[in-house]
Amino acid sequence: MTRAVAPPMACLAVGVCEVDNVGMKGIYIDPDAKLVDERYALVYAPRAGRGRFAEDCVTIVESADAARAGADAAKHLRAAKVVGPARSSEGFRIFYLVHWLD
Repeated sequence: MTRAVAPPMACLAVGVCEVDNVGMKGIYIDPDAKLVDERYALVYAPRAGRGRFAEDCVTIVESADAARAGADAAKHLRAAKVVGPARSSEGFRIFYLVHWLD
């Protein structure tokens, strides 16, 4: 199921983004804004259906290979490409899932 949401900071230049159960779609990052970046990460995700994660659930790594190497299903650590951090409406720093690497 896809639904329109209010745009996070990564989407301010393009309007509404779409979120589905496997990640963000339609994210276009303004390279001049320097607000958020796409990054590889290890994400603590007990269930895969979420599209955004609190900063303390995300560990940034240097490459896709490093993320894949650090993934551990027993610890619910999944390799991903994420966008962020952005500030949520509640004031938390969050990362948006672009896609899982596995």
